[in-house]
Amino acid sequence: MLIDRVDESGGIGRTIGDAPEIDGLVRVLPASKPSKRYRVGEIIRVTVISSQGHDLIAET
Repeated sequence: MLIDRVDESGGIGRTIGDAPEIDGLVRVLPASKPSKRYRVGEIIRVTVISSQGHDLIAET
């Protein structure tokens, strides 16, 4: 997934097939390692664990 923004609850972004402002979001839970922080523009590999409406919930 591509990280679009970062907040205290983790990263928010989209998959390669999603367009910003049109498709659902991917919310990635905070990294399990405290030293790992997500950065805007970073591409990370995640595992989808749940969904909320059109949005996906993932973890690293």
